[in-house]
Amino acid sequence: MKIFFTAIILFISISSNSQQLVQQFDGINFSISGSSSYAPFNGGMNNARYQFADIDGDNDQDLFTFDSDTSLYFYKNTGNAQNAEYKLISSRFQDLHFYNWFYFTDMDSDNDLDLFTGGELQTVRYFRNDGTVNNPLFSLQINELRTYTDTVIYSESNCVPIFCDIDNDGDKDFFTGQSLGTITYYENIGTSVNFSFKYITDIWQDLIIISPALSFHSNNLYEDSYSVIKEKFPSGNSETGPFSDNERHGANSLEFTDIDNDNDFDLFWGDLFSKGIYYIKNNGTPFVPNVAIVDSIYPHNSPYISSGYNSTRFTDIDNDGDKDMFVSVLYLSQNKKNFAFYRNNGNAFTPNFERVTDDYLRNVDAGGNSNISLADIDNDGDKDLFIGNDYAKIAYYKNTGTITAPSFSLVSDSLPIRSVSFNYAPALADLDNDGDKDMILGSYIKDSLWFYRNTGTPAEFNFTLESRGYQIGITTLGQSSTPVLADIDNDLDKDLFIGATNGRIFYYENTGTASAFNFVFRTNFYNSIDAGDESIPRFFDTDSDGDLDLFIGRQDGNISYYKNEGSPSSANFVFQTNSYKNINVHSNSCPEFSDIDNDTDPDLFIGNIKGGMYYFRNDDIIGINAVSNIVPSGFELYQNYPNPFNPSTKIKFDLKNNTDVKLTVFDISGKSVEILVNGILKPGTYEYTWNAGELASGIYFYRLETNNVSISKSMLFIK
Repeated sequence: MKIFFTAIILFISISSNSQQLVQQFDGINFSISGSSSYAPFNGGMNNARYQFADIDGDNDQDLFTFDSDTSLYFYKNTGNAQNAEYKLISSRFQDLHFYNWFYFTDMDSDNDLDLFTGGELQTVRYFRNDGTVNNPLFSLQINELRTYTDTVIYSESNCVPIFCDIDNDGDKDFFTGQSLGTITYYENIGTSVNFSFKYITDIWQDLIIISPALSFHSNNLYEDSYSVIKEKFPSGNSETGPFSDNERHGANSLEFTDIDNDNDFDLFWGDLFSKGIYYIKNNGTPFVPNVAIVDSIYPHNSPYISSGYNSTRFTDIDNDGDKDMFVSVLYLSQNKKNFAFYRNNGNAFTPNFERVTDDYLRNVDAGGNSNISLADIDNDGDKDLFIGNDYAKIAYYKNTGTITAPSFSLVSDSLPIRSVSFNYAPALADLDNDGDKDMILGSYIKDSLWFYRNTGTPAEFNFTLESRGYQIGITTLGQSSTPVLADIDNDLDKDLFIGATNGRIFYYENTGTASAFNFVFRTNFYNSIDAGDESIPRFFDTDSDGDLDLFIGRQDGNISYYKNEGSPSSANFVFQTNSYKNINVHSNSCPEFSDIDNDTDPDLFIGNIKGGMYYFRNDDIIGINAVSNIVPSGFELYQNYPNPFNPSTKIKFDLKNNTDVKLTVFDISGKSVEILVNGILKPGTYEYTWNAGELASGIYFYRLETNNVSISKSMLFIK
């Protein structure tokens, strides 16, 4: 019996406007120094405010970060109280919008965590948790926090404030820093259920911390990290050193914790102009604090010294009864290896910190302005990853997986190439037809572009600087250069396109051959396209019509899309949108398409200003022809036709039900060669045209799998 159904599927060759791009934070393994990244596609981490909090009531510490992209990231602890493991769940937790900082605390004694954040114009917002201990639900209750006298409470945008019951009366008081090097203190004169704040002072405990401005000329890290408490050491002393002309007061990050288990709160202070961490011990009582500086390079046995402005948080991450320490660097210039973890090997009374890592989340993070390029650099059939950054470095991740199951390992975070300029942008292609990938390298310095010939082998690359851009005819450039190589005219050689600061694209036609390139300048305003600022062009045939479409990364974090309505040899780009798929990565998007899992559709990777990547998996199925509108009576896989074949053949199959389908080709040894189909299909008869391409002649097998059935057949490829 055959059943007719009315929805006729003529051809499932998905256009780019219908592609099902699904954001993934993980799913592809990235190994960094032998350990897997928790969230390889979190976009990187720059100057993050952060907090550990058990948001779901499962007795382990989850992690929240608020980064320069103004989003609250939620990392769920999928391990346990003794062994933390993290999985990124959301890059905008509960779609909360706020500014500058956040802090979770139970403000109404209902055993769940409420939330305070920065608001507009440096005000303070309060979000009450109307959910439960296990399932939080935050709702904005106060848009502009005020004192009991109706005075607006401000918290400077560059400071990181904190709530703490400093007087042990059962409610949380509020402390916020000032750029003067002081702390403003608001006492909570309400109750543990209903808070009410009273302004007390702008100079809590008479603390005024002045630090040396950041300088890197000293050979002594300690010398550059001394602290000065003006009230207590008006002339300096032997431990802190004399006052210098380079002293500054600036924003601060505050953390209260009882580090010595004496039942009162000690203070840890990160200062904008200090490369270290201040430890200010509470020598008072749980009710009446009395603080004094102890150290300005904490912990003294293994001090944390950074570019400056360190933000500490203490939590017992391993549930051994003492506080471990975490440090985030808020100074703008340190945008990688900026989230350190110190394990406390001492006890609750006498901490002894061991520096374990400067990259707790094991981020895939090149630093800033990640310009990504995927290419099979070692000729093993899968795509490897290169990331240029704003520090004139290129990171290299080798794909140690397979064409269907990629897995990347960091080989080098700085390839041995010249380090000048900044914002490196690598473009890889075989420019001399010798079977390996060469590199054209762009940068931000005006008229700066370099050609590196690969003097290694197809399996082991070796980039050798051969010439500057002007020496190979590339004489017209903008302030910045973000190159990409693409055969836009289908003449079997790679043409050169270069994005620029002004948002336009420079075009150099390759009038040479596949073996001997010759770039000839054609225009500095290709196709009259202007992407605004900082254009990063990429080409990919996303609609499977045989020609290259154009995508442009933008400074505003969006992606412009121009569909090629011409032909493979004569491109005609027609504007479609400046907001492809409504994807926005905050700033400086760098799109890169690649079928990374070999399932016939292009996945999307995006670099951004934070130096990491975002990944959007494509769940479409491309290249399947639905040849009938009749629902088959059963499940069947037909013999391919023609057979033998060279180089292409058609594989047809019937589906009776809506089902998951996987169609895979294997070689004679049983190794997977290519996944042709991997997704959900409706009932019908389908046909897939497979091109064996450069594969060796021989017998191949193709297997069709659904939820409960598997059928295989053989075919013969003869060149």
